[in-house]
Amino acid sequence: MILARFTSGDEPRYGIVQGLDYTERCDLDFPDTARLVVLKGDPLFGAPEATGEVIALNEVRLLSPVIPRSKVVGLGSTYDGEAGSLTEPPFVFLKPNTAVIGTDTPIIKPDWSQTLVHEAELAIIIKDLCKDVDPADAAHHVLGYTVANDVAAPSDNIVRSKSFDTACPLGPWIYVPEADDEFNPANARVTLRIDGEVVGEGNTANLNVSIENIVASVSRMFTLLPGDVILTGAAAYAKDVPSGVGVAAQIDGLGRIASVVR
Repeated sequence: MILARFTSGDEPRYGIVQGLDYTERCDLDFPDTARLVVLKGDPLFGAPEATGEVIALNEVRLLSPVIPRSKVVGLGSTYDGEAGSLTEPPFVFLKPNTAVIGTDTPIIKPDWSQTLVHEAELAIIIKDLCKDVDPADAAHHVLGYTVANDVAAPSDNIVRSKSFDTACPLGPWIYVPEADDEFNPANARVTLRIDGEVVGEGNTANLNVSIENIVASVSRMFTLLPGDVILTGAAAYAKDVPSGVGVAAQIDGLGRIASVVR
């Protein structure tokens, strides 16, 4: 199942994306068959219930699929060394929820930096309140996955560098795992493009901490709440990116988010 948060000129709403197969999730233009089954309320806080309204996907503006009510947890150095060799991420930081934006929303470069760093990452969306999770139970606390661009404005202060407004594009939706779907978050190709050119590429299979251990480890540091986001680390990145360029982070089979730097 694919959950999207969107607007069609009114208040943000949620819907289930239908008519979009595995190979079409990263397309620049969605097929005419793609549609949104509109939901009542927020699916993070109740079972999805359809309103009966159906809207063409091409007729809406996709928003960030979640605005964390609590936090975005970022990880670093998770692609260093041998895949699966660690039980805890080497480096952990926080981003405020005010950093979160959706696809096709500009990234505003802060005045203390001339360039930005962009990191294409798999992001985990937490489903429920949890603490001290056992790795074997981690999947039960994961709602799904989305694409993230962890943006940094180089500074001698990491909080300032990582936390400015618009520093965390997420989207275009949340993929909720299904048994018969081809997408595998533990083995997914990740690419970063600048003005359409691939400048970085990686695969989540090379994470040195498994997704299960990431959730477990982070839950030992912080109580996790519904809608919390965990950025799993830079699978592909680019440094010294100036203003005026287009940046796109993509995970094959999951989706693509695009931003212009201003």
